[in-house]
Amino acid sequence: MEKRMDAEERKNKMMDATMQMVAAKGLDSFSVAQTANFASINEALVYRDFGTKENLLHECYVSVNKEILENYQNVVERSFYDQETLQKQMYLHWHRYFTCLVEGGYKTLFYQQYRDSAYQMHSDKNLPADPYDIKENFRAILKRFLKNSEDVDFVSTYMIDGSVLFAKRVICHEISNSEETTAKIWQLLNGGMKGLSIEKSSE
Repeated sequence: MEKRMDAEERKNKMMDATMQMVAAKGLDSFSVAQTANFASINEALVYRDFGTKENLLHECYVSVNKEILENYQNVVERSFYDQETLQKQMYLHWHRYFTCLVEGGYKTLFYQQYRDSAYQMHSDKNLPADPYDIKENFRAILKRFLKNSEDVDFVSTYMIDGSVLFAKRVICHEISNSEETTAKIWQLLNGGMKGLSIEKSSE
Protein backbone atom coordinates (compact mmCIF):
# COMPACT_ATOMS: atom_id res chain seq x y z
CA MET A 1 0.00 0.00 0.00
CA GLU A 2 1.35 3.40 -1.00
CA LYS A 3 2.35 5.64 1.89
CA ARG A 4 0.21 8.75 2.27
CA MET A 5 2.19 12.00 2.05
CA ASP A 6 2.08 14.47 4.91
CA ALA A 7 1.39 18.14 4.19
CA GLU A 8 5.05 19.19 4.08
CA GLU A 9 6.05 16.36 1.77
CA ARG A 10 3.07 17.11 -0.48
CA LYS A 11 3.96 20.81 -0.63
CA ASN A 12 7.57 20.07 -1.52
CA LYS A 13 6.51 17.66 -4.24
CA MET A 14 4.10 20.21 -5.72
CA MET A 15 6.71 22.96 -5.62
CA ASP A 16 9.25 20.75 -7.35
CA ALA A 17 6.70 19.81 -10.02
CA THR A 18 5.82 23.48 -10.47
CA MET A 19 9.43 24.45 -11.12
CA GLN A 20 9.87 21.57 -13.56
CA MET A 21 6.73 22.52 -15.49
CA VAL A 22 7.61 26.20 -15.68
CA ALA A 23 11.16 25.37 -16.79
CA ALA A 24 9.87 23.05 -19.52
CA LYS A 25 6.81 24.93 -20.79
CA GLY A 26 7.18 28.52 -19.60
CA LEU A 27 5.50 30.57 -16.91
CA ASP A 28 2.72 31.79 -19.22
CA SER A 29 1.64 28.18 -19.82
CA PHE A 30 1.69 27.22 -16.15
CA SER A 31 -1.49 25.60 -14.84
CA VAL A 32 -2.11 24.42 -11.28
CA ALA A 33 -4.42 21.69 -12.56
CA GLN A 34 -1.90 20.29 -15.06
CA THR A 35 0.94 20.46 -12.57
CA ALA A 36 -1.10 18.79 -9.84
CA ASN A 37 -1.90 16.01 -12.29
CA PHE A 38 1.80 15.73 -13.20
CA ALA A 39 2.67 15.43 -9.50
CA SER A 40 -0.22 13.00 -8.83
CA ILE A 41 -1.67 15.38 -6.23
CA ASN A 42 -5.31 16.32 -5.84
CA GLU A 43 -5.76 19.90 -7.09
CA ALA A 44 -7.99 20.75 -4.12
CA LEU A 45 -5.14 19.87 -1.76
CA VAL A 46 -2.82 22.22 -3.66
CA TYR A 47 -5.15 25.15 -3.00
CA ARG A 48 -5.53 24.03 0.62
CA ASP A 49 -1.74 24.01 1.03
CA PHE A 50 -0.93 27.23 -0.86
CA GLY A 51 -4.16 29.20 -1.07
CA THR A 52 -3.56 30.63 -4.53
CA LYS A 53 -1.53 30.06 -7.68
CA GLU A 54 0.45 33.21 -6.85
CA ASN A 55 1.37 31.89 -3.40
CA LEU A 56 2.54 28.61 -4.91
CA LEU A 57 4.82 30.36 -7.40
CA HIS A 58 6.12 32.76 -4.75
CA GLU A 59 6.99 29.94 -2.36
CA CYS A 60 8.91 28.21 -5.16
CA TYR A 61 10.84 31.41 -5.77
CA VAL A 62 11.66 31.83 -2.08
CA SER A 63 12.84 28.22 -1.87
CA VAL A 64 15.31 28.76 -4.74
CA ASN A 65 16.61 31.95 -3.15
CA LYS A 66 17.09 30.07 0.11
CA GLU A 67 19.12 27.34 -1.60
CA ILE A 68 21.33 29.90 -3.33
CA LEU A 69 21.96 31.85 -0.13
CA GLU A 70 23.22 28.74 1.59
CA ASN A 71 26.36 29.30 -0.48
CA TYR A 72 27.12 32.61 1.22
CA GLN A 73 28.86 31.98 4.50
CA ASN A 74 31.71 33.72 6.32
CA VAL A 75 31.77 36.89 4.22
CA VAL A 76 35.18 38.50 4.45
CA GLU A 77 35.77 41.90 6.02
CA ARG A 78 36.96 44.48 3.53
CA SER A 79 39.49 46.13 5.82
CA PHE A 80 41.47 42.92 6.28
CA TYR A 81 42.64 42.62 2.67
CA ASP A 82 44.64 44.48 0.09
CA GLN A 83 43.23 45.26 -3.36
CA GLU A 84 44.46 42.08 -5.05
CA THR A 85 43.13 39.80 -2.34
CA LEU A 86 39.79 41.59 -2.32
CA GLN A 87 39.45 40.95 -6.04
CA LYS A 88 40.12 37.25 -5.51
CA GLN A 89 37.56 37.12 -2.72
CA MET A 90 34.97 38.80 -4.92
CA TYR A 91 35.60 36.17 -7.58
CA LEU A 92 35.15 33.35 -5.05
CA HIS A 93 31.80 34.78 -3.91
CA TRP A 94 30.62 35.17 -7.49
CA HIS A 95 31.83 31.68 -8.43
CA ARG A 96 29.78 30.15 -5.61
CA TYR A 97 26.70 32.01 -6.83
CA PHE A 98 27.15 31.12 -10.49
CA THR A 99 27.94 27.46 -9.76
CA CYS A 100 24.79 27.19 -7.66
CA LEU A 101 22.73 28.66 -10.50
CA VAL A 102 24.12 26.21 -13.06
CA GLU A 103 23.70 23.22 -10.75
CA GLY A 104 20.14 24.33 -10.03
CA GLY A 105 19.06 23.26 -13.52
CA TYR A 106 15.29 23.47 -13.88
CA LYS A 107 15.06 25.41 -10.61
CA THR A 108 17.22 28.16 -12.08
CA LEU A 109 15.16 28.19 -15.29
CA PHE A 110 12.06 28.67 -13.13
CA TYR A 111 13.87 31.33 -11.08
CA GLN A 112 14.92 33.25 -14.19
CA GLN A 113 11.37 33.34 -15.55
CA TYR A 114 9.68 34.20 -12.28
CA ARG A 115 12.01 36.99 -11.17
CA ASP A 116 11.36 38.89 -14.43
CA SER A 117 7.61 38.30 -14.43
CA ALA A 118 4.57 40.30 -13.38
CA TYR A 119 4.14 37.84 -10.50
CA GLN A 120 7.39 39.02 -8.93
CA MET A 121 6.84 42.69 -9.76
CA HIS A 122 3.55 42.70 -7.88
CA SER A 123 4.43 40.19 -5.18
CA ASP A 124 5.39 42.92 -2.69
CA LYS A 125 1.80 44.10 -2.71
CA ASN A 126 0.07 40.74 -2.48
CA LEU A 127 2.48 38.33 -0.80
CA PRO A 128 4.79 38.21 2.22
CA ALA A 129 8.26 39.68 1.72
CA ASP A 130 10.95 37.23 0.66
CA PRO A 131 13.24 36.71 3.69
CA TYR A 132 15.92 35.25 1.41
CA ASP A 133 16.28 38.14 -1.03
CA ILE A 134 19.33 37.47 -3.21
CA LYS A 135 19.95 41.09 -4.17
CA GLU A 136 20.03 42.28 -0.58
CA ASN A 137 22.49 39.56 0.33
CA PHE A 138 24.66 40.34 -2.70
CA ARG A 139 24.60 44.03 -1.77
CA ALA A 140 25.79 43.14 1.73
CA ILE A 141 28.76 41.35 0.19
CA LEU A 142 29.54 44.16 -2.24
CA LYS A 143 29.59 46.71 0.56
CA ARG A 144 32.76 44.97 1.69
CA PHE A 145 34.33 45.89 -1.65
CA LEU A 146 32.73 49.18 -2.75
CA LYS A 147 32.52 52.54 -0.99
CA ASN A 148 29.84 54.27 -3.04
CA SER A 149 26.27 53.07 -2.30
CA GLU A 150 25.13 53.81 -5.86
CA ASP A 151 27.96 51.63 -7.15
CA VAL A 152 26.73 48.82 -4.90
CA ASP A 153 23.24 49.04 -6.46
CA PHE A 154 24.54 49.13 -10.03
CA VAL A 155 27.03 46.31 -9.59
CA SER A 156 24.67 44.02 -7.68
CA THR A 157 22.01 44.34 -10.39
CA TYR A 158 24.56 43.88 -13.16
CA MET A 159 26.23 40.86 -11.58
CA ILE A 160 22.99 39.09 -10.62
CA ASP A 161 21.18 39.66 -13.92
CA GLY A 162 24.23 38.81 -16.01
CA SER A 163 24.96 35.66 -14.02
CA VAL A 164 21.38 34.39 -14.24
CA LEU A 165 21.26 34.91 -18.01
CA PHE A 166 24.59 33.18 -18.58
CA ALA A 167 23.57 30.31 -16.28
CA LYS A 168 20.41 29.83 -18.33
CA ARG A 169 22.52 29.57 -21.50
CA VAL A 170 24.70 26.92 -19.87
CA ILE A 171 21.74 24.92 -18.57
CA CYS A 172 20.08 24.99 -22.00
CA HIS A 173 23.36 23.81 -23.61
CA GLU A 174 23.71 26.96 -25.67
CA ILE A 175 27.20 27.41 -24.28
CA SER A 176 29.43 24.78 -22.72
CA ASN A 177 29.46 23.92 -19.03
CA SER A 178 33.17 24.11 -18.31
CA GLU A 179 35.68 25.95 -16.16
CA GLU A 180 36.85 27.75 -19.28
CA THR A 181 33.33 29.05 -19.88
CA THR A 182 32.94 30.10 -16.25
CA ALA A 183 36.27 31.92 -16.38
CA LYS A 184 35.25 33.75 -19.57
CA ILE A 185 31.89 34.79 -18.08
CA TRP A 186 33.68 36.16 -15.03
CA GLN A 187 36.13 38.00 -17.28
CA LEU A 188 33.23 39.64 -19.11
CA LEU A 189 31.32 40.55 -15.95
CA ASN A 190 34.41 41.73 -14.13
CA GLY A 191 35.43 43.75 -17.17
CA GLY A 192 32.11 45.55 -16.98
CA MET A 193 32.84 46.39 -13.36
CA LYS A 194 36.01 48.30 -14.19
CA GLY A 195 35.86 51.83 -12.87
CA LEU A 196 33.24 51.01 -10.27
CA SER A 197 34.86 48.22 -8.34
CA ILE A 198 37.97 47.91 -6.21
CA GLU A 199 40.11 50.19 -8.34
CA LYS A 200 37.77 53.11 -7.78
CA SER A 201 37.14 52.30 -4.12
CA SER A 202 40.86 52.60 -3.44
CA GLU A 203 41.05 56.21 -4.63
